[in-house]
Amino acid sequence: MSLPPKQSESSWQSSRQPVVVPPPAQRGKNFRHELLVEMSVRGTRSAGSSWMKVVGSELERTLEYLLGPDAPLGQLLESARFQALSAWPPPSDQPLNIWVRTIASDVALSHLKGGSTATSPDSERARPGGIREVLSNLYGRLRAARPLEHLAFALLDLSGSSVSEAAAVLRVPPATILQCAARIRRQLLFAARRDVLLLRYMCMALRWQAISSGGNATFCPLTAG
Repeated sequence: MSLPPKQSESSWQSSRQPVVVPPPAQRGKNFRHELLVEMSVRGTRSAGSSWMKVVGSELERTLEYLLGPDAPLGQLLESARFQALSAWPPPSDQPLNIWVRTIASDVALSHLKGGSTATSPDSERARPGGIREVLSNLYGRLRAARPLEHLAFALLDLSGSSVSEAAAVLRVPPATILQCAARIRRQLLFAARRDVLLLRYMCMALRWQAISSGGNATFCPLTAG
């Protein structure tokens, strides 16, 4: 059986094609009311239901890729939504997906720099040896790294962003993105020698890479079960 073709940017290069993601979790109970009040004060209703669907879903998905399943995503998502609302509309010279991911990355970066230990209410429900425990272990390793390195790795290897996209989102040179992600990969490779859960993640990542190289990008560590 032949090995999958070597990726040019990294040994763990993610697919650039869209991946299947689960539907967004339930939004905060008071967000819609507060959003309408804010738009009334601003004198515009341009950020309507279509805005909430597209931008809200992308913010939630990006935060999950950046911070993992154990992060307090509900609280962070509310913060990201209000930041997006205050900055609406997006710059005309910036793609909407980059603008949204930049906001989510800013919120994630503030969360990581603050050293918060808050977790999701569902974080204790991980099945031993299951996908959630594997990802919780991975993101626990990432939280021990520098925040910029954490986010660069997550954008490249977990969300499938290209180097240029990650550089635009984090507002750093492409070379910095490559250096940060490579440093995290080396640390994970070293730690996996004594960490069974981390080793399992690496096997999953290789499987994802093999499937993606064959033109099927429906497998993703964050959504596999």
